[in-house]
Formats: sequence, C-alpha cells, structure tokens
Amino acid sequence: MGVLRDDDQFGYEVFDPQAVYLTSAFSVSEGLLFRVHHESVAELLHSLPGLAVPLQMQAHSLRLSLEIPLDWRKPDEIIFYIDRRHPYFMWARIFLPILVFVASITVLAYLALTNFPGTLLPGFIAGGLGLAGGLWLIWNYVDWSNDYSIITNQRVIFQERVVLLYDSRQEAPLSAILSSKIDSSQIGRLIGYGDLILKTFTGTLAFPDVRHPEVIANLLDDRRRRVEHVNQRLEKKKLRRLIRKRLGFVADEQPKEAPIVRQLRPGSLSVVLANLLRMRWEQNGVITYRKHWFILLQKIFFPGILMLGWIALVILDIFKVLPLLDATAMLGLGAIGILLIGFWCWYIYADWSNDIYIVSDEQIIDIYKKPLGAEEKQVAPIKSIQSVEFERLGILGLVLNYGTVYIRVGDTRYTFDTIYDPSDAQRDLFQRIDRYNYAEKKRQEDDARLRMVDTIEAYHAVVGDPYERTERDEAKRIVK
Repeated sequence: MGVLRDDDQFGYEVFDPQAVYLTSAFSVSEGLLFRVHHESVAELLHSLPGLAVPLQMQAHSLRLSLEIPLDWRKPDEIIFYIDRRHPYFMWARIFLPILVFVASITVLAYLALTNFPGTLLPGFIAGGLGLAGGLWLIWNYVDWSNDYSIITNQRVIFQERVVLLYDSRQEAPLSAILSSKIDSSQIGRLIGYGDLILKTFTGTLAFPDVRHPEVIANLLDDRRRRVEHVNQRLEKKKLRRLIRKRLGFVADEQPKEAPIVRQLRPGSLSVVLANLLRMRWEQNGVITYRKHWFILLQKIFFPGILMLGWIALVILDIFKVLPLLDATAMLGLGAIGILLIGFWCWYIYADWSNDIYIVSDEQIIDIYKKPLGAEEKQVAPIKSIQSVEFERLGILGLVLNYGTVYIRVGDTRYTFDTIYDPSDAQRDLFQRIDRYNYAEKKRQEDDARLRMVDTIEAYHAVVGDPYERTERDEAKRIVK
C-alpha cells in the first residue's frame, strides 16, 4: 500500500467496533513503534469526542482505498484520505429515478392483480418507464461513486469519471500548495459538507462537496508541514553532499537501480472498449481528447437509419409481410447491403475516432487522420503557448457542453474542435503551462545551487594552492 515515514500511523481498523484488521506492516529500518490498544482508543474517544470524526474518516478512507483500484498510484505512495462527494448528493441524484421506478413497478403490480382488459399498452408503457428509471438510477449512482478526492503522502488529486465517456484527474504535489479555503452554503454547514479550494503553483484545485471539509483541511495542513520539514532537511543534505563531493571528501555515488514493480496492464480489447466513445482520458500524464459524441451522432445518423430500414425490409420480405424477392435472393442482397452500410458506419466512426488532440507536459499535438488515407499532425511546445481561449456555440453547445478551444502559439492558432467541456480543457492547458513554469523555476534554483558550489570550490582551490598562498603572503607584507 505504500511506505510510511516518521510520525505516520497505520492500523485505523482499530476504530471499527469489530476491530477486524485488513492490513499488515513490517519494518524496513530501525525505529520506535507506539502501539495503542482498542480499549485505550475507546477511552481516548470518550475523553476527547472531537477526535471521533477525524479518526472515523481515516478508517473510512482506509477501507475505500482497499476497494478502489488506483492504477496511477506510485509503488511507495500511500493514501491518507480518499472519499466521494457527500451522500446527500447521491440521494439528490437518485431520488427522482427511484420515484419513477417505484411508481412504474406499482402500476405494473396493480395491472397484473386487477387483470382488466385493455391494459396491455399501459403495461408496456409502465414497464418501459420502470426499465428507464432503473437504468437512470444505476447510472446516477455509478456517476456519483466514480468521483474521488484524494490526499497521499506526495500529492492531492481530484478524479472525475463518467463511464465510457469522460475521465479527468487533476493533481498537484503537496509542496506546490500555497493555501486552502472552505466554501459552503447554509445547508452545507447544517449537513456537514462543503468545497475545499486549494491554491497551488499550478493553478486551483477543488475537492467539491466533501464531508467535513475543515477536517480535511487540517489533515492537509499537517501533511504540508511535514513535507516542508522534510524538504528543508533534504535541501540541506543535498547541498552538503554536493559541497563534499566537489571538494573531494566523498567519492561519486553509484546510482541505485530502481526497484522492479509489476503492474497489471489492461489488454488491447479492454482498452478498445474503454476508449470506444470516451471523449477525454489520461494515461501516464498524457491527456487525449476526442470530438464530442454528438458530432459522431450527426454524421452516423443517416447511415444508421438506412441500416435499420434495410434490416427491417429484409425481415418483412423473409416473413412475407412485404414480399419483394424470394427468401434466398433477399438474404444475399440483404447481407451485401448490410456489409456496405456497415463499412460506411465504420468509416464514419473511424474518422471521428482518429481525430484526437493530445496534451502532455512538454507539447500539444493535433492529429487529423483519414481512415485508409492521409494523416496530418501539428505539434507545438507548451512553453510557447501565449493564450488559451474557448467558446461554446449555439444552444446545443451550451446544453451538451461542447465547444472549441483556441490556442495561440506565435502567429499560429491551434484549435481543439467541438470537444466536451472546453473550459476543463482550458484548465488542463493552463495547469500544464504552470507546471512547466514551476519546473523551470526549480531548474533555475538547481543551477543557482551549482553556481554557489562552484564558487565555494573555486575559493577552496585558491586557499589551498601553494602559489596563491605565496602571493597572498607577499601582498600582506607589502601592505604592512
């Protein structure tokens, strides 16, 4: 699950009344371990009831972290907090689908018990509404359950996912967090939820609608102080090691081999299915966008209707409802038509799927590719981006939340055409720009450190040189 450091805790299962332990730990270095028994924890919570909520949240985070697969987590990265939005938002989203589903089932049960004549059509309508309500209920619950706010020992993350359509992960290192604030409404303060807004070097990151945001803010402040303390110690050790190395006090250290970590990779079929209609996904820090699904629907609508009509015509002819040809000839002609129209639909989907926009830490890429045809690729470095704008056109653009992002690089304008949630894409680009600037700032600090060490090395070379020492003594004698 991760590597714990000084002052970290484990075993939050003790706060469960059943006290069933789900994890184990072993020591990789010498140290002191402080153990708290279950009875002592009960006495502690009785004496300090204010600790109950934070500790219960930690125990809940532990259970959730064991249930949720997080394939982007590093091998030594440990999760201190993970949670979904407040359950209030789950109930708010599933309340209406539950009403539709229950009402439909009630009507179906009433029609089945009364057995009145002429109830076939109302029964079909009620059954259809019940099925739609059930699917709506499942969709809303899964959509709510796929959003996570996460704090690890290295970074903060907000992960948002819509099944098969949308995948977003915003993150920032703990060392880059500047400040935090809590936004909440009156009902939020009564129920116990709010937004935790984090200001970072790479922009703004929000934990929306989380439970007890003040507790999360305290936990985050504690992690930030630890990171600052550790970074200060590492900076001093790094500078000391660099000086000793330059002065020849220590030999060059051989780089350690990175540990081999096995990770399960999804197969090609699962990747294809996962990316079938997804309009945004992120893998290894690279974000990929496609055009909105509505653009695909517009292009494939006519051949799709033609396909359905052709299949209906073949079926009607085979069952002699609308006889046109004999069955064998109609089957052959129908198969040929289905193949041709199917190839047409595949071509439209492949044309939509092949046009992608890629954003990495170093560059943006616009790929325009025709199936079985030419491919055009435009590339621009992140550091050269001058401005990023977006617009949503028309009522459909506002309702379905799609639009175009305009990126100015010198005299060239790049466009991410008709993508889902263009404001989110703009935020992604600004985060990449800020992240690049932050990395550039760190590089300049490293260069300044090296220049200082070069100065110290030159000073020691002058002090230790016998010729320089003779000239210095002669200069002192002349001055006297």
